[in-house]
Parts: sequence; C-alpha cells; structure tokens
Amino acid sequence: MVEEVFGFRTDRLPKETHFSPRAGFTLTIGASEQGPPALTLRGGLGEFRSPIPTSLAAAAQSATGLATAETQLFCVGTAAPTPNWDAYLADPSTIPTGCAGAGSSPLPTQSPQVTVFDLGFGAPRAWRGSFGVQRRTGTWTLGADLSLARGVSQSGYTDQNLGPAKFALASEGGRPVFAPASVINRASGVVPLAGSRIDTRFGQVLLLDSRLGSKSAGVTLSANGITRGGISLQASYTWSRSRDQASSSEGGGQRAFAGQTAGLDPNAREWATSDFERRHSFLAIMTWPATVALELTGIGRLTSGTPYTPLVGGDINGDGSRNDRAFIFNPSSAPDTAIGNGMQRLLDGASSGAGSCLTRQAGGIAARNSCRGPWQPSLDLQLNYRPAWGGLNRRLAISLVTSNLLGGVDQLLHGSDDLHGWGQTVRPSTTLLSVRGFDAANNRYVYTVNERFGATSAGSNAIRVPFQVGIQLRYTLGQSGLAGAFGFGGGRGPGGGDGRGLRGAARGAAAGGDFSDRFGSLIPNPIKEILELRIGLKLTEEQEKKLTAVSDSVIAQNAALAQVLQTEMTKLGANADAARMMAVIRPRMEESQTHTRAALDAAKAILTAEQWNYLPERLKNPRTPGAGGGQRRVPPATE
Repeated sequence: MVEEVFGFRTDRLPKETHFSPRAGFTLTIGASEQGPPALTLRGGLGEFRSPIPTSLAAAAQSATGLATAETQLFCVGTAAPTPNWDAYLADPSTIPTGCAGAGSSPLPTQSPQVTVFDLGFGAPRAWRGSFGVQRRTGTWTLGADLSLARGVSQSGYTDQNLGPAKFALASEGGRPVFAPASVINRASGVVPLAGSRIDTRFGQVLLLDSRLGSKSAGVTLSANGITRGGISLQASYTWSRSRDQASSSEGGGQRAFAGQTAGLDPNAREWATSDFERRHSFLAIMTWPATVALELTGIGRLTSGTPYTPLVGGDINGDGSRNDRAFIFNPSSAPDTAIGNGMQRLLDGASSGAGSCLTRQAGGIAARNSCRGPWQPSLDLQLNYRPAWGGLNRRLAISLVTSNLLGGVDQLLHGSDDLHGWGQTVRPSTTLLSVRGFDAANNRYVYTVNERFGATSAGSNAIRVPFQVGIQLRYTLGQSGLAGAFGFGGGRGPGGGDGRGLRGAARGAAAGGDFSDRFGSLIPNPIKEILELRIGLKLTEEQEKKLTAVSDSVIAQNAALAQVLQTEMTKLGANADAARMMAVIRPRMEESQTHTRAALDAAKAILTAEQWNYLPERLKNPRTPGAGGGQRRVPPATE
C-alpha cells in the first residue's frame, strides 16, 4: 500500500552499509640543518568514511507501514488510556489499539509509521586536513595547529506525508501550522497528527537521505616544558567553530538528526551552530616534584558553554515532532499579560547568557543553538609518593588519585542538599514556553513562560559525575630507564654507542661512580674523527697541530660538563623523578652542542675548501643524543 501511495520500496535497504576508513597523508619537515631551537612543520589531508548507523536500518525494518509494524496512537485528555506497563510487558496483546471510550476525534487515532531509504543514500564521509608548526627553544616547546573538516553525505530525513500549511500564527511572526485550526484541542492545544497528513492512513513517512553537511575549523596553541626546578608544565588553548545542517522536521530527541522547526518548511535544510561546538577550551597540566620522593600532578580544564535552543514544550505546527523553536515574545508587546509578565520576570532573573540570548532575538523565532550555557571547569589531582626507605629505592610508587575534585569540594562546602553543580556537566533548561491551550477566536496558542529557562542548578540534571578517590600501588622491577624515556635510548647513539650509554651514565652518576668517561662517549667530537682522516685529507703539520688543539679543547669542555652533571645527578638520588632528571640533563646536553658547533667553525677555518668538502656529512653535521631517536643534528659551520 505504501508503495502505491508514495512510490517507495519498504523492503529495500542500501546495498552497502559499511565502508572502511581511508586515511590521507601526513608530511613532517624537521629543520635539521638549523639546529636547536628546532622548527617542525607537519600536515595531513584525507578522506574518511564511516559505516551507516545500524539504528537507521533498524528503524526502516520496524516501520514498514504494515499493520504489524510500529504505529502511533493519538488520544487527547480523557480519551487517553491509563497505561499499565507491567501488563504490557507480561502480555503485549494488552497494549491499547484505540482511545478510551472509542475516542471522539473525527480523524484516525492510530496510524502506522514508515521509514524508507532514498535510493541515493550513502555512508557518511568527511574530508579532514591539518597543519601544524612546532618550535623548540631551550626546555620549552611551542606549537600551533590548524584543523579543518568538511562532512558530506550526513544522514537526515524529510517527512513525505506532511501536507501543506493550513493557516499561520500571526502572533508568532507568521509561523505556519500544518493542521486545520478546527482539529486543535482547545483545552490542551494538542494537534492530532492526522490533521497534517497527506494520507491519513499513515503517520510520518520518513525518507532517509544523505544530503546533509557539516563544517568545522579549530586552532590550538600549546606550550610545554620543564622549569629549572623540575616542574613540568603543559598548557593549551583551542578555539573551534562548528556548523552543520539539519532538517527542520526532524526530532530533537535523535542526536544524529538533531533539528528544530522554525519557519516556513519543516523539511527545509539550514546551516546553524552544531550541538557539539565548544568555542573555547583551556587545558593545563602541572607536575610539581615537591621533594625527591613526593610529586603532585594537577589537571585543570575550562570549557565554554554548550549551545542550546529556546524550545516550545509541545508540537505547535502539527508536523508530528515536538521540536518547535520558541517565538521570543517582547514583554511590552506580548499577546496577553500572562506571557508579557512571565517574560519580564524571566528576563529580570535570568542569567546574563540566557537574558542576552532572549533579548537579542526578541520579536522573532529563536535560531537553532543561539544560546550558550555557562563555562564549565573541571579539576583532577594526583599525589605520588616514592619512598627510598626499607630498601625500596623508590621503586614503589604510592598514588592518591582524585576524580572530579570540584564535585567533592562542592558537596563538602554546600552539602548534598544544596549542591551548586561544580564539576558537573551543565545542561541548561531549554524549554521557554509550554502550551496550555488554543485560542480559536484569535488563532493563537496560549502559553505559560518557563521562568527557569537557562537554569543550570544541580537538581536539573539527572546524571551526575561522582567524586572519587582511589589509592594505587605500582612497583618497578629492573632498571627504571627514566633517561631512556627522554629520548636518550633506542637505536645506536653517537660515538659508536648502543643507545644505552646515557641511561647507564645516569645510573652511574646517581651511584656516585665515574661519570666523565660515560658522558664524554655520548658527546660527538667530530674534530677527533677529522684527525683520523689526516691521510685522505692530506693535512699539513700546521693544520694537524691546530686541529689537535681544538679537539683537546672540546674534550676538556665536555669533561667539565660531565663533572657538573655528575654532581647534580648525584643529588637526585637513585631512580630520580623523570621531570627533575630532564631538567638537569637537557641544559648540559645543549651546552655541549654549542661547544661542538664552535669546534666545527674552527675546523672549517683551518681546512681548505677542498678538504672541507671531502669530509662526510656525518662529520660536518654530527648526530647528538637527546633529540628523540637521534634525529637532531649539530648544524654545519657557517659558509
């Protein structure tokens, strides 16, 4: 029957319901010839596909338009049957199929639903691109990242059984109503679904298509590093903008199709701010080694408010979806004093965000996601203690971990009966107007104003994030390898090392052993290797003498650095804190790189141009440890 009336096949699903993601490319450019501070550029572009949501196929299979499929029963007032859920579960045949007392509506009260796929329906796709730049200066790394995304073939639907508008609400800017005024219940303002149907034998006939789109852009600025005192800091700020399309006739309860009816055509698609946009976001992570054994880590977040839409608590345009956006009545020109007084009291007591949103749109229908909730903070703390007593040698880490610390502080200060909602996900009240009847004489709805519109009290949210405290124990077997965690291990190190040199050197220094030889073996001395090529270079006696003096100078400088580093590492003790170890080692390594660069400049001045060009690249631009797998090089002497 549905095939005859609407021309759709209810037994046909898309042939392909899954696509594997297809990645793009990523390009990383390191400023290897510039030396520290390093400048790194990275970027990527790709198309990504997602599988068709299985919920769509399930909806089409359950809403075929047949008598045995999903149906809607429309009853108003005393005609609505009293539900008995236990009986329905025990015996589904007891579910009512008609209104109490046979109902009094001249229109059908029971109508099957239909959901079908457009023949061109496809899987969601998105094009994503990113570009980032990172600069390292001293112990700090600064970064900036740009990301862009364009979503296509996003799922949406239109109601093919929605008839033309029957009249307009003059008091609400000419909002169309798709059911005759004569069928609207005067006492409740309820509009029967059948009043807006082209074919009253069916309810909503939803045609699923993939013609919606989305756009998003984001910029992230970041900084992270370690202070001289060993405090590790990470901070970032993200600005994002996200917009998407929605079918105005779609139900707001389904996040995949979220949309609200505003103006002329509920089936029209429009661009607006996305539900998922968070315009501003701050993140800060700090690790403070208070003592050699005690460490405190804090993670703080601050996010701008979620977007939301002023809505009407009911279906006032008769399209079958309770998702209509509210008309923002001006208190001075409202159609009745109840609405005018209610709006004035709301504006007087509303939050600044809700008040400005309503004032800005007074005299018109609210735009989708035109209001913003308050900023939302969160804080987590972790306390780590690594004792050295009892032979533990700081291998045992005892951690006190908190989750949603702000929620715990809220309950501690205000009690469970007066929570302020700290640390909770804030969901402002979105209902602005509630329907209380229909004035047939003036063809307008009678409303009451929700004077708690935009409220974000803790009691308004049923789901809360609990405050939690936990204790964790972790014991390390074998060597801790902290130095290797900073990029000093892995692969073959310079000077013929095997990547374990600095890790062993760090342990040797902590134990008070001889550190100079170990440290010196890790620092490249290209002058020494140049001297070993004296025959091929045809060095003169004077050149060899000068180069030997330069090589001895480098060895002496590195030996002095090794002594200073050994003293500093010894103070940290065994299994030292990672952040403190990094703060000690990195400056000394960078100082050694300065010595190597100066030595190369001196060597180039001693050699002839032909001799310098004869040298292999590994000598003119030697690798140095501590750059993430040996990728950083000491820059060649200036030309």
